[in-house]
Amino acid sequence: MSERRVRDINLLSIVRVIATLMIVTVHFGQSLPFPSGIKKLVIFGQTGVCIFFILTGYFTQQSLEKKVDVKSYYIGRIIRIIPVYYCVIITNMLASYIIGGYPTADSTHLGWIRFFTFTNAIIPSNDYIYWNNGAALWTMSGFGIFYLLAPFIYKHMNLAVKRVVILACGVIMAYLSHEIFRFLANFGSIYSESCEYLADHSVFFVFFEMLLGMYIFKADKDKGSSLLPLIIIWLIGEIYDLHTFSYAAVYGLVIYVFVCLKTVDLNNYSVFSKVIMLLDEYSYTIYLGHTTVMFVFSRLKDKIGYSNVTLMVIDLVGCVIFIWFLHNVVENRIGEYLKRQFYIR
Repeated sequence: MSERRVRDINLLSIVRVIATLMIVTVHFGQSLPFPSGIKKLVIFGQTGVCIFFILTGYFTQQSLEKKVDVKSYYIGRIIRIIPVYYCVIITNMLASYIIGGYPTADSTHLGWIRFFTFTNAIIPSNDYIYWNNGAALWTMSGFGIFYLLAPFIYKHMNLAVKRVVILACGVIMAYLSHEIFRFLANFGSIYSESCEYLADHSVFFVFFEMLLGMYIFKADKDKGSSLLPLIIIWLIGEIYDLHTFSYAAVYGLVIYVFVCLKTVDLNNYSVFSKVIMLLDEYSYTIYLGHTTVMFVFSRLKDKIGYSNVTLMVIDLVGCVIFIWFLHNVVENRIGEYLKRQFYIR
C-alpha cells in the first residue's frame, strides 16, 4: 500500500463504508433486545441502502465515461457481480435444503430462478419474505436491471435538459409503481403482502435513486447543472409521505458535497485510513455475505436453541470467514481468472 494511497482517500469511499456498516448494523440489531431509543437508531441503518443505490449510479456513470466500449462494460459488470452473487444464492439454497426452513413453494413456480435472473423485486410472490427478499437480496434486482440499462441511459446524460427529464421519468415511475403495487395489495389475494412489500422495494421504485447518482456525477462535471431536482424530490417525499424520496434527496445532496471535496488527507490517521480502505475493498462482499450467514445460523438457533447474544457472536465469526472466502477466493481469484479469459484490464 503506497504512502500516497494511504494519505488521500476519496470521500465517497468513506460514505460507502458508512453505508455498509449501517446495513450490517440494522441486520444484526434486529435480533438483539435493544432499548426502544437505540432500536430506532439501529433501524435507521436500513436507509444505507439508499446511499448504495445513489453511489451505484454515480460510479456507473463514472465507469461509462472511461469505457466507451459497451461490450467491455457489460463483461466487467458480469465478472464483478455474478460470481459473488451466484455463490451467495447457491449457499442460501444449500442451507435451505440441508438445515431446513425451506421456503413455501413459489406459486409462480419461479422459485430460485427469481434470484438468478434478478427478477425477485419485480414479480410478486405468495411469500415475499423468501421469494422477494430472501437473505435481504432484494436490492440485487435493482442493481442488475440498472447495470443492464445504464449504457443506454448514459447516451442521453450529456445535456442538462435530458438529465432532468430522465431523472423526472425515474421519479414518476417510482411514484406510479408505488401506487400500483399498493392498489394491487388491496385485492386480498395470495400476492397482497408481496405487493405491499414491492410498493417500496421494487426495481421500478428504487431505480430513480441510481439515476440520481448519474445526475450527481454530471452535475459535478457540469457546474451549470442545477440541484433543484433534489429539492423537488425531497418535497415529493414530504408531501406524499414517501420517505425513500426524502432520504434520497438528502443523501444525494450530501454525496454531491463530498464529491466536490474530492479527497481527504488522512496522514495523521493512518490506522483509520487503512481500516477505511480495507472495509471499502470488502464492501461488496460484506454487503452480500453477512445476511447469508445470519440466515444459516438463525435456522440453527431454531433447532439447537441458544441466546441472541451467542447468536450474534457466532454470526460475527461466521461472517468474517464467509466474507473472507467471497472476497479472496470468489471475487479476486475467480474474478481475475475471468478477466484474463476476456482480456479485461
